[in-house]
Amino acid sequence: MKDMETGKSKEALGSLSEERRKPLLRRMQQFYIEVAKYLRKKLPLSQKVVKYAKCLHPEVREQDTAIRYVRELAKAMPSITANEVVMVTDE
Repeated sequence: MKDMETGKSKEALGSLSEERRKPLLRRMQQFYIEVAKYLRKKLPLSQKVVKYAKCLHPEVREQDTAIRYVRELAKAMPSITANEVVMVTDE
């Protein structure tokens, strides 16, 4: 639990007491688990998709490759059209 990446909210979590921080981290952990279950069930998880999903990691979001990863991830989604890929990348 202590190794869970929380991005910029890490400072905010540090200001909470231990008794308030633990349940919050547990809920965050449960959220990540549920998202992973949903993605495993609904998406075509190839090696490419898993690689490009790294754009969601807090440390990768700040890197130059993040935009390319977002674009490639959007292209891999079967329900996203070419026009929507551009909109996702712009967003």
